[in-house]
Amino acid sequence: MKYEDIIVSCGTGMSKAFYGWIKDSFDMKFAAHDGELAIGNLGGPTSRLAFTNALLSEVGLPALEASSKDVAKMTIKFSPEITRFSRTGGTSSSLPAVQKRWLTSNFKLEIDGLDATRVNKIDAFTVKPVSASDNPGAAIEPAHLEVPDLVVGLPEASSNSWEQWLEAFVVNGNNDQKHERKGRLSYLASDGTGLFPVGLFNLGLFKLTPEKVEAGAENIRRVKAELYCEQMTFDHFLE
Repeated sequence: MKYEDIIVSCGTGMSKAFYGWIKDSFDMKFAAHDGELAIGNLGGPTSRLAFTNALLSEVGLPALEASSKDVAKMTIKFSPEITRFSRTGGTSSSLPAVQKRWLTSNFKLEIDGLDATRVNKIDAFTVKPVSASDNPGAAIEPAHLEVPDLVVGLPEASSNSWEQWLEAFVVNGNNDQKHERKGRLSYLASDGTGLFPVGLFNLGLFKLTPEKVEAGAENIRRVKAELYCEQMTFDHFLE
């Protein structure tokens, strides 16, 4: 028997300990936690879902686009060993009165030796701890992180440094570890202050593709860059 994973969509209103749980998982410090979800209304909780020995199984970070006005949310999935539902009330911890506004247009990408100042789009990505067990019914025993590729978009006019790296790294074969690069993706609040910096390590550019252009179109020509990333770190500047 296996209990269903719990999936939470959240922004900047969670506790410092909650974001610390995400940071520890990125740092390969996998820790199980007990807790509960309180379900209710303005009058207070009407039911609860208690869970024990839950481990993070996915951390999904949102797609980013400079022209968007959408509110940003991360998606957190955790796998409990046991869950128990009850129809009991009581009191529940309240959310912070003020939460920092987080939009999908507020971000900054930095990569050593590249001009990333005009990057205006980054695809959503998900980081997953990978179980050491092949048995789907067994408890998760994380062994390492599955780190996704980083896919970004930028104007073709600003892609010169990216083209030079692709030429050296792929065409000329200078792609050993010393030619990989590191970077940082910063998720920002609307006032420009930092929220969630994600460290990017051992980056390698493996594909640079011009976007499709229609005849007679006057849109700015753009390119899509795809990079592998061997390690990511997560931090937070929220109390």
